[in-house]
Amino acid sequence: MENTQIFKGNIVFTKTPQKFSFYENGYIIVENSKVKAMTSSLPEAYKSLPIKDYGDKLIIPGFVDLHLHAPQFANLGLGLDKELIPWLEGYTFPEEAKFKDAEYASKIYKRLVKELWKQGTTRSVIFSSIHKETTQLLFDLLIQSGLGAYVGKVNMDRNSPQYLIEEKDQSIKDTIEIIEKYLNTSDLVKPIITPRFVPSCTSELMRELGNLAKKYDLPVQSHLSENTAEIEWIKALHPECTTSNSNLSSGIMPVRRFLSEGIPVGLGSDISAGHKLSIPSVMNITVQMSKMKWLDSNKALAPLSTSEVFYLGTKGGGEFFGNVGSFEEGYDFDALIIDDNNLGDIDISLEDRIQRYIYIGDDRNIIDRYIKGNLIAEPLF
Repeated sequence: MENTQIFKGNIVFTKTPQKFSFYENGYIIVENSKVKAMTSSLPEAYKSLPIKDYGDKLIIPGFVDLHLHAPQFANLGLGLDKELIPWLEGYTFPEEAKFKDAEYASKIYKRLVKELWKQGTTRSVIFSSIHKETTQLLFDLLIQSGLGAYVGKVNMDRNSPQYLIEEKDQSIKDTIEIIEKYLNTSDLVKPIITPRFVPSCTSELMRELGNLAKKYDLPVQSHLSENTAEIEWIKALHPECTTSNSNLSSGIMPVRRFLSEGIPVGLGSDISAGHKLSIPSVMNITVQMSKMKWLDSNKALAPLSTSEVFYLGTKGGGEFFGNVGSFEEGYDFDALIIDDNNLGDIDISLEDRIQRYIYIGDDRNIIDRYIKGNLIAEPLF
């Protein structure tokens, strides 16, 4: 039992979206960085081992952010009175152009990685910019931090400002170089294919990126049907073929319909169209938007529950990384320790405590963060 860890506390997670699973004053047994068992009482075979006892604190899975733009971090809270295309042209593209400068990129990316740690985001899926060297810098900082992520160099060779348009062959060459450098460098930080969206990528570029995804067995991230104007634009280009949504007037996703049809769903902060790098904040707005959708659908699509959005921000998004986001047997032990004592009386149910934390807690309530069983300290850079 050399690689065995035991944690004790009030354990909360979601095996399914429909309900929370609770172990009050329970134990999590972790072997070789993965959950071995959840128990209400410790088996005799483990009683001689040391226990990390967190008392009355909450133990929950780490948060998973499925979509954020690293080079937009400095733009948080800016331009959110615009729709998508004017926002891109007025704020986003000029900011992303700055990431040609390694010194500037280092300053912003260090702040971003520290903020991910601070907010309890243990895994994330990240858009970088078109720039090879500073995308590599982002990889290196994330690897150094101990956080988990997919990182993609953005590809775009049309319908963008001239200072952000790539030549197709160079775009592919840079992408291959990043893939081959980082494919097997870390078990936590991996490359992902990242065409920005259809209007900014020619069919030839998209086809070659698809070939790379197949060759290297990589996932793909992009944007799809975000905004009614974008949808019409794509129809013209190709006749053949969330908080950010409210901030940029892009519509409300029918999450209830997707869940009922078995479509995997997770949550993303989508900074800087989203204005906070906080998955609990995204959980809040997701419930609120589902209530608006409920009214808009003549009450046909029921609002989302707290357990459902908690699932989306942990196991739902975590599935993109494999067995991540839950405390079921065989899952990576990614966890947050929550001290909610300052939020009010703790003599209430665990379900009420987790809901209260989601709505009125913040990063100051997170006292420890674990990824694959390792305690992750604040990045020192």
